[in-house]
Amino acid sequence: MYVRDLRHRRTERISVLTDGTPMRGHDGVISANGRYVAFTSTDRTPVDGHKPIGDANIYVRDRRTGRTELISAGDGTLDHSKHTADSPSISTNGRYVAFASTRADLVLTKDTISLKPHPQPYKI
Repeated sequence: MYVRDLRHRRTERISVLTDGTPMRGHDGVISANGRYVAFTSTDRTPVDGHKPIGDANIYVRDRRTGRTELISAGDGTLDHSKHTADSPSISTNGRYVAFASTRADLVLTKDTISLKPHPQPYKI
């Protein structure tokens, strides 16, 4: 995944970990100000202590800070099954990310009382 700045004629790779390690990425969407890019990846490399589970997950890259965050982490109770997250959409300012998922551990319900909070919440 790449972002091309047409004014400055510069291309930046977006599908990378915070340390710059390349990732596979597709289905990218960019916030109106160009700072945040949400994308889907099938990469299995852990991000911020979270190991991706399933076939595909959603990530957000902050182009200003260089941080990449796994958004579809869930509470970690699922095994390495065929769960997936895809089709990201990002709000104008990058605060909200919407996506489709087959995971059952993303939202707190009466059946998932043990849901653990994400250790490093996504913040702008």
